[in-house]
Amino acid sequence: PRVRMSVVRARKNPITGAIAVAEVVPEGGAPGGPELKQEILDRCRQALPRHKVPALAQFVQSLAMTPTGKIARRNA
Repeated sequence: PRVRMSVVRARKNPITGAIAVAEVVPEGGAPGGPELKQEILDRCRQALPRHKVPALAQFVQSLAMTPTGKIARRNA
C-alpha cells in the first residue's frame, strides 16, 4: 500500500485488556482513507498469523523518532 512508515503498538482496552493498533504514516503526507485502511489490514491478514494482525489501523502525520532515526517505542 501507499505507506511511508508504520508501527504496531499495544493499546489498553478496558474490555479485552489490550489490542494491537497499527499507526500508519501515508506516503507523501496525503490523508489516508477507508480504502487504504482496509488494504493495510487485508495485507496484514495475508502476511501475519491471526494473533499478530492489528485490530485497527489509524493514520498519523508522523511517528516519534529517536535521535538515531529509529522509531521511538517508549513514551509514544
